[in-house]
Amino acid sequence: MNKTIIAIFLSLALAFGASVTAQAYILPGFEEIPQTDGGQSTVPANPEVMPPAPVTPAPVTPAPVTPQPATPVPTTPAPSVTEPSVPVIAIPVQPPVQHNNSGEPRIAFDGVVSQTVIPILLNDTMYVSFRAYCLAVIEGAEITWDYATNTSRCESPALNIDVPIGENYIIANGRVLYRNDANLTINDTLYVPVRSLAVAIGARVEWNDAEQCAYLYTTGEPIVSGDKFYNQTDLLWLARIINAESKHEPLLGKIAVGNVVLNRVASSDFPDTVYDVLFDCRYSVQFYPVNSPVINNTPTEDCIIAAKVCLEGFSVSKNILYFMNPKLAVSTWISRNRSFVFKIGNHSFYA
Repeated sequence: MNKTIIAIFLSLALAFGASVTAQAYILPGFEEIPQTDGGQSTVPANPEVMPPAPVTPAPVTPAPVTPQPATPVPTTPAPSVTEPSVPVIAIPVQPPVQHNNSGEPRIAFDGVVSQTVIPILLNDTMYVSFRAYCLAVIEGAEITWDYATNTSRCESPALNIDVPIGENYIIANGRVLYRNDANLTINDTLYVPVRSLAVAIGARVEWNDAEQCAYLYTTGEPIVSGDKFYNQTDLLWLARIINAESKHEPLLGKIAVGNVVLNRVASSDFPDTVYDVLFDCRYSVQFYPVNSPVINNTPTEDCIIAAKVCLEGFSVSKNILYFMNPKLAVSTWISRNRSFVFKIGNHSFYA
């Protein structure tokens, strides 16, 4: 009896030990993976809840970790945008704005404001010191003074300029440049209209009202000489008729007489050369001195200057075609048949 009880007890103990040993191979918290007939694991239908393979307890030696280069994150390129075609427009280069806080007039040569040529404004005309201007822009300039004629002269290898005080013109390389503004002196300094001097050196002038600055852009080529510019035949006969008709008239009156001749040359109603206009007798003599030896007299310097002024293009009026001295005229046809325009000195001028 006792032996039977002991045998039963041993059998129960052995069965219990086997059960505990089998359970020791299942990790807590996991279910046992079912086996297929071939002994391979079967993957559950849902991989997201697939349990891990069973872990066999064994010492694990950690493998050395080799740093791996960072994998660049791919970037999505920005969509390509095709810009509309825009025509290229050439914008002319303007001189840089040079702020003028003083409000005083200034002059700039080729875009650079001069620190030595200080202009002044008189009756909306810019004047500059003749000496300062020439020394600043004319290479090799030397300034002299003629007391006999009250004339200042600038001499240089390429350009000579004469400036008589009180007159409305300058003479550059034998060319007479006339303006309505006279040369003048202020505090013993001779001032000349800047536009006349600009023509002399071959410069273009642009006035910037906002900056109160005259910009002069030089070409490097001074004015062409009078010998090359003037038609010598026209100059001779124009000076002769001015001398014969208005020798004792003021300079502007002499210029107006020359304007009448050149206005006729330009008109389809008259011949087209100075000489032919003077000797036109289709409707009787037009200029009485042509029938007299006085027409061949040597013109005075003022009459030559007046003729050059006319040939330069200066005109008191483009409309005048006739003139007369009412005190000496032997006929009143002009005053009765033509339109009066103005009077200068002893001459009345008509269109």
